[in-house]
Amino acid sequence: MNFIALGLLLLAGLIFFGPRLRWLKVTKAARLLADGAHLVDVRSRREFREHRIPGAVNCPVGEIGREVRKELGETEKPLVLFCQSGVRSAAGARQLRQLGYAEVYNLGTYARARRAFAEAKQGKGETA
Repeated sequence: MNFIALGLLLLAGLIFFGPRLRWLKVTKAARLLADGAHLVDVRSRREFREHRIPGAVNCPVGEIGREVRKELGETEKPLVLFCQSGVRSAAGARQLRQLGYAEVYNLGTYARARRAFAEAKQGKGETA
């Protein structure tokens, strides 16, 4: 019985913390954005209307393949994805990689995307 509870606890931890382990650093995202990467908001259209980051393109995760092509075309530029919690952006990044987009990053949360955008505007991104 204890092994089942421990297993469920570990699984819940991986689901919750797993995507965070692969989040792009805010300073690296700022550098990518300053160099012309696309900032892609995978939240719902309603969330995007309520709070948006200037220059971000809204491609809801359920429609991401079609929307990225519609909004950005067959771009060679890096794609930096975010959502409210980081879960949808992780799923969106996986989908875009499967569709052949080479340089796709999961920045994680809306708050981190706001910080990266602000740093990119100020020229504080991480250098290569």
